[in-house]
Amino acid sequence: MYNVGQVVYIYKEINDTLFPCVICEEVVKKTLEGEEVYYKVLLPDQEGTVVDLSKLNIEVFSDLDDFKKEYISRSTKKVSESIKNCKKICVEKFNNLTKNESKKEKVIEPKKNKAKEKVIIKDENNVKLSIDMSKLEELGLWALKVHI
Repeated sequence: MYNVGQVVYIYKEINDTLFPCVICEEVVKKTLEGEEVYYKVLLPDQEGTVVDLSKLNIEVFSDLDDFKKEYISRSTKKVSESIKNCKKICVEKFNNLTKNESKKEKVIEPKKNKAKEKVIIKDENNVKLSIDMSKLEELGLWALKVHI
């Protein structure tokens, strides 16, 4: 899994810290029940502490890009969950108190003037494009939403 001398990155979620360590020992334990492999790491402290990697309550990453992807994914998920919970609480606790004025929409409908139902557009080559506004209205393309 790891090689002696390999740098690994240890993430402690409890205090949200990431730091490098070096795999300094690979221990292979053979018993009647089978074989166990575990690793010891050299911590980056001044004392040069060596600890059994399996005894730490941490996550190990071999690559910083993998850590970054995982950290961003978790953070995004936490933020999304927080927003979802916040919206749920808002609806449950304050829905009857708020008026949501910021979400009001005013729809401006075209005037029903027969003379203005066609629009003609000319380009620089004098090519004309005639647009029947009543057809756009039928398709729902004319109404303009204005947020107040």
